[in-house]
Amino acid sequence: MRIFKYFLLVLGAFIAAMGYVLFILPASLAPGGVSGIAALINFITGFPVGISILLINIPLFLLSRKHLGMEFGIKSLIGTIALSVFIDAVPIKSPVENDPLVCAVFGGVLTGLGLALAFSSGGSTGGVDILGKLVHARRPEMSLGSIMLATDAVIVLCSMLVSGIMTGLYSLIAVFFSTKTIDYILNGFSSAKAYCIISRENDKIAHRIMQELERGVTVLEGHGAYTGNKNNMLICLIQRQDISRLKQIVKAEDTGSFVFVLPASEVMGNGFSIKN
Repeated sequence: MRIFKYFLLVLGAFIAAMGYVLFILPASLAPGGVSGIAALINFITGFPVGISILLINIPLFLLSRKHLGMEFGIKSLIGTIALSVFIDAVPIKSPVENDPLVCAVFGGVLTGLGLALAFSSGGSTGGVDILGKLVHARRPEMSLGSIMLATDAVIVLCSMLVSGIMTGLYSLIAVFFSTKTIDYILNGFSSAKAYCIISRENDKIAHRIMQELERGVTVLEGHGAYTGNKNNMLICLIQRQDISRLKQIVKAEDTGSFVFVLPASEVMGNGFSIKN
């Protein structure tokens, strides 16, 4: 099972790299994130995108190692290295580089698919999600989603200054399709999920969720109607990139736990700003 998770991580990195190599980079798009910064550097200086991604992510890993957790950190480092190598090493020419709209749509879908597979493996390919977690740890009043959105907005704005307004607008289209693809693969058609957990190890699970995912947990007191035994329930709202890690935490602490998921069509408050 662990080998399959690492295979899924590398496969996700490869698919995301194909999105960049075939569509994003040939159209000179910079769709947010560390890869967008690396693309901008490439447009200006010609410096390889993969190497830029790796060099930018290394200090982020070092600064945020306390907040990532060992397993997530190792997987994310592997995912980042794989993405960097695939982007620079795969010699494939884009068949549609002269059509920026097609590049934005298909590039966004492919990169979103790749990132979703990386997230589902319990890791990532580095990027602004790590930066967001680092900033959020220092400024808890700032939601992770808001931090990532602000970072992407600045990068897309810079792409407008470097490559023109139209290129920046196409980059926004790529960001939209990438984000929606990740949401649909990890969450279905709802962009947020409420996880309800009943376990004999509620305290341990709640502690790890708060420490490792930096998400609040609500405890509801209850009891079984048949047995009459006291059985509290945990409720927490989880963003797409943390779903796989939540499942791993619950499984690691109690394989006999009972979990059910509710769609959250609208979420407002600390750490969330989501509305379908």
